[in-house]
Amino acid sequence: TKSLVLVTYDLTILNHSKKTLFGYALKGRKGEKGFLDEINGKITGRNNVLVPTHKFEQLKDFLKTWKVEYTSQRFLKVNTILWLSTNKI
Repeated sequence: TKSLVLVTYDLTILNHSKKTLFGYALKGRKGEKGFLDEINGKITGRNNVLVPTHKFEQLKDFLKTWKVEYTSQRFLKVNTILWLSTNKI
């Protein structure tokens, strides 16, 4: 069993060039690693990432430095099935 957090972030506050820089910082660029690589996070869709629960605080700090708002949901991964937790985090 593995505890994960799905984070959906909102980039509307950023202009086009800041969005681009945010993407490079988060995902990496030209073979360089991004922040998600450091915390073992995965991109799950547009403006969505999945991170281990114990790395969530680091992601929150990263998003705070960019002044990016987000919502989060906790999941438990059991084998290949994800269970949504109803607890707020």
